[in-house]
Amino acid sequence: HSELQPWLQQRLRGKPIVLAELGAAVEEFQRMRVQPSGSTERIAQTGHPTDTECAAFQRARCECAAVWICAEVLDNTTKSMVPYAQAYCLQSEQLLCVNCFLKLDMSARQSPSKRDMPLPSNAQFLRAHVEFDESWQLRHRLKSDLFCGGSCLNAYQLKRSSSRLRQRLYKAERAICRQCRVDCDHVMLRLQLVQCSEERLRILKDEMQTSMKRAMLALPDGCEGTITRLCEEPSAGLIWQCDHICEVRDGGGQASDLAEVQTLCVFCHLMKTHANSCVTAEQPTPSTNQEAGQISPKLRNAKSVGVDVGDAKTTACRRPRWRKGVLQPCSSPPPSKFRRLAGPNTDTAAKACIDLD
Repeated sequence: HSELQPWLQQRLRGKPIVLAELGAAVEEFQRMRVQPSGSTERIAQTGHPTDTECAAFQRARCECAAVWICAEVLDNTTKSMVPYAQAYCLQSEQLLCVNCFLKLDMSARQSPSKRDMPLPSNAQFLRAHVEFDESWQLRHRLKSDLFCGGSCLNAYQLKRSSSRLRQRLYKAERAICRQCRVDCDHVMLRLQLVQCSEERLRILKDEMQTSMKRAMLALPDGCEGTITRLCEEPSAGLIWQCDHICEVRDGGGQASDLAEVQTLCVFCHLMKTHANSCVTAEQPTPSTNQEAGQISPKLRNAKSVGVDVGDAKTTACRRPRWRKGVLQPCSSPPPSKFRRLAGPNTDTAAKACIDLD
């Protein structure tokens, strides 16, 4: 049981399962695992429907002629009304859950009424949706009135709050790295008990020596900057990360379940990010098609307007951008504001440039 992932432990806790049937139960939950949303945004805005929610709304619209209405809820922190986009079924006169779009029980909820005041200024984003009906207004007493249950409320909040997602992950995994199995919470407490940077460095080498060595060998620039920050100002937000198993740029953003994220120490997270960046860099680019004899759309447009293809190839090449980042030797001198000397007595021909790409 201790070898199961925390999100599986939570779903299996309290269920009477024979030990011989544990493997079958784990496989069943793996099949029921929440799939990535496909979004490239880390979190969504509160009240704004996501692409997945808009797709579910379109299915509900075909079934019961649903429309978007503005539902307002009082925020206890700011003492202001927060607008939410909620679906309302015109046929059955029932509200739909904001997360799963199932019909809600209207016996304990207020029904929408005809609008007698202008649309609030913070709800103008609803007009971007064609299905939005401005003639209805609704004010809920509690935020839970927007949802059919606690599971939908939690999933909605996880997609819109990175801090809440991190808190839920910490409660489930207790800041234990999924890769190297280091207890980051224990390391954090040891670092905070001492004030000397040399002593903190000794603690890091004692507790995270394996992951530190792997990161130093795997990363082209090493991880000296991360180690320095940990020795100077150790914090929980630096020593472990709430990592998306599927990269955000690959469609793993807006995670609504703990099965989509994992705990990684800072060194394992750096190695995973570097490995994914290398895989992305090795993927074929449009320039590969030009080498294979295929004409890119830019060159095809250049030919159609009578521009010389040779000139178009030259202008289509991406010029290098000089930024602060990795120190790399270069043959051509970079701009003056990004030039650095390797030392006070170094020859000018040995200058280095900084290139993030």
